[in-house]
Amino acid sequence: MSRRILLIILIVPVCLLTSGCPKEYRLKDLEGPKQINHGLHYVHWRNKDTQRQPANTLKILKGMKLTFNYVPLRTQGENDIVPGPSSFSWIVPGSDYTPHDFFFLNYMLATGQTANNDATKSFQDLGNKIISDKPGISDKDFYDQLAKLSLGETFESLRLESSRTGVPSAAPDTAAEIREWFTRPGKDDFKIVEPLNPQQSLTAKFPGRPPFTIRFFSLSPAFFNSTQLKASNPKIFKNKWYEEQINTAFGHIEIEVPVRVSRELSSRYLPFYWSIHDLEARLGVDVVGIRRKKEFLNNVEVNKSKLIPDCAQTVYDPKNLCGKVVAPDNYFTLWFTKQRQAFGAKGYLQIKSDAKYTLMVAPGDVIILSGQRKSPTDSPEMQSAPPPAATPTLTPEW
Repeated sequence: MSRRILLIILIVPVCLLTSGCPKEYRLKDLEGPKQINHGLHYVHWRNKDTQRQPANTLKILKGMKLTFNYVPLRTQGENDIVPGPSSFSWIVPGSDYTPHDFFFLNYMLATGQTANNDATKSFQDLGNKIISDKPGISDKDFYDQLAKLSLGETFESLRLESSRTGVPSAAPDTAAEIREWFTRPGKDDFKIVEPLNPQQSLTAKFPGRPPFTIRFFSLSPAFFNSTQLKASNPKIFKNKWYEEQINTAFGHIEIEVPVRVSRELSSRYLPFYWSIHDLEARLGVDVVGIRRKKEFLNNVEVNKSKLIPDCAQTVYDPKNLCGKVVAPDNYFTLWFTKQRQAFGAKGYLQIKSDAKYTLMVAPGDVIILSGQRKSPTDSPEMQSAPPPAATPTLTPEW
């Protein structure tokens, strides 16, 4: 065999000698990152949603982590000792419920505001109805049915609203915009007005009853004001557990999503508004690609004119674009560098690395790293990655 023939054989990719190389589907440099973000259906995007709500709304998904931070206050001037802050964390379960989940449900029912001032009675009524409908029901079946009806439906309806005045200065449809909506108040948010507007509201719906809401006042200085202010309309929002206003507390909710770095055995939790670049800066690593659940791939343009539809709603067919880029494990792969691996799919998505400044992390992401760290240091104090010295100008290739 001549040297020329041997050289040709060595250059041919191994995949061509087996089942064929995965196909590259390139996203538009400018619109592609925003289209990928739009697939995160639990967030309201400014340019995607035609009717933007005054408060930005986040749908709470299974696997997300909620952390409640509280400082309870008595009526002004009546605190005997300095109130201590408290913190409580809870991960939204799938279908395997524990007493921890029942505890959180009862917490919401007991502290929430609703048109019906006895929210916890609804939970008791539901359990009694299950027993009356089936008097001979076993303990196991009773527990399973109570958990499905009370926990399952309530947790499915969880929403977080974060209100702020003004319009975010960050570019629309980017991770920076969502960070600004949820974490950075406008100047008018510090005005003392009556009634008080909550900065965060957690809303849910228990079966057979009106929605109930827990409100958090984390940014307003109103509670330090000498004038007593009403935080809500007592004719509408009631709660029999409290004699007067139940909002005499500072509080804040943090929402985090599970993300696994490829070399780690389990997920770590990151703020839901972080970008891929934020993660790079925090860990000092170089992200070359991500693997993401197919439910977050929706209406993305590739290869000039082709459109990947809503893969969460598309029946698997190896001939359509969802079937070509989604692997058997229901994940798709997006590379920021030249690669040929699709992890079992027939194709993968490709985009320039500048997209990492725009793209948000998503629940269940697997972060693929290069072989080298960007920095041999650690920065646990970092809450957000600084922008690049000069924002790259992206020129569409087609």
